[in-house]
Amino acid sequence: MRLSLLLCLLLVAVPIAVATMLIIRRLPELRREEEAQQKTFRAAAARVYQAHVVPSNDPRFSFDPATATVVHEYEAFGRKRHPGHWFYWMERIARNPSGEYFRIEYGTGSISRFSHIEHRIAKIVLKDRYQPPESA
Repeated sequence: MRLSLLLCLLLVAVPIAVATMLIIRRLPELRREEEAQQKTFRAAAARVYQAHVVPSNDPRFSFDPATATVVHEYEAFGRKRHPGHWFYWMERIARNPSGEYFRIEYGTGSISRFSHIEHRIAKIVLKDRYQPPESA
């Protein structure tokens, strides 16, 4: 009885210990891979943000990343269930010099979105970071 229990423990515990050791050895490599992938996604998101130049006859509704101020940024990054598959999501809310707010979203596997945010919504979302337009 004791021999079979010991044999069962060895058959279960040894493979688990070996798998754990292999994972621990690969952790630095996995972290480097993750950091490289995240850097690539961040660069792509930055290019998408910089590309959103929206001219308008009304300066309130024009947008240029060079003159806008980012007041909120959210980023999510991680692995999907399948090895080698990653997800990345970035959302920025920026304020143009006229005091209008715009939202830019970028995610892997989706089309980037750009939209104007009404002040009543910006006030709720941004809370203490909200600034009313200068003309208000």
